[in-house]
Amino acid sequence: MHQLIKKIRLQNSFSEKISKFIKKIIVLKSRSYVSKWVYIMYTLFILTLLITVSLFEKEDIHLSLNKYHTPFLDFTFKYITYLGDGIMFAILIIYFFFISKKESLKYAISGVLTLIITTITKRLIFIKSARPVEYFGEENLHLIKGVKMAHWHSFPSGHAITVFIISALLITSIKNKKQQIFIVFCALLAGYSRVYLSQHFLIDIFAGSIIGVVLALLVNLIMNKINKK
Repeated sequence: MHQLIKKIRLQNSFSEKISKFIKKIIVLKSRSYVSKWVYIMYTLFILTLLITVSLFEKEDIHLSLNKYHTPFLDFTFKYITYLGDGIMFAILIIYFFFISKKESLKYAISGVLTLIITTITKRLIFIKSARPVEYFGEENLHLIKGVKMAHWHSFPSGHAITVFIISALLITSIKNKKQQIFIVFCALLAGYSRVYLSQHFLIDIFAGSIIGVVLALLVNLIMNKINKK
């Protein structure tokens, strides 16, 4: 019991640090542009994942979540997961090229950084990180027809890194708070879609989301230096 209480206290302390860190990460030239709900939604998401992956084994978490599925959710997550595809960088680069060259450059830099980080972590560090279907076998999971399953390079989630760096950058580019909230909501759904589709474990999403937001901070710092020249 003493060890459990100590573990919970450590988690609470770490949670407070993460909460403060998140507020520093998603930054605008004017902080008033960012809706408080952006901070609240992302903080709750991260803390929920942190507590879950800290208290339970990743295999147990996945099997428990995999039990909950419906035809509507199958359809929704099958397509919303594409928000985390690398092609999103190309789309944004081309779109902003005709609006603002600097905005286009920002997404080009973010795409390169994402490629570098995902390659290093997935292909060099966590090479033998198995995905759910490799752990459990396809016959033991609820899978969706038409979704091509990957077996290796699970940690961290490249889709999570992509969707969270893009969402963080978009939020720092727009002033409409309702749009900011919508972007975060879509990012959270896209992140969870990787677990729903059994492409990743929850801890992969947890790590990927943090990496994505940290990379967004780095990109904003780079762009600030470029803009000062």
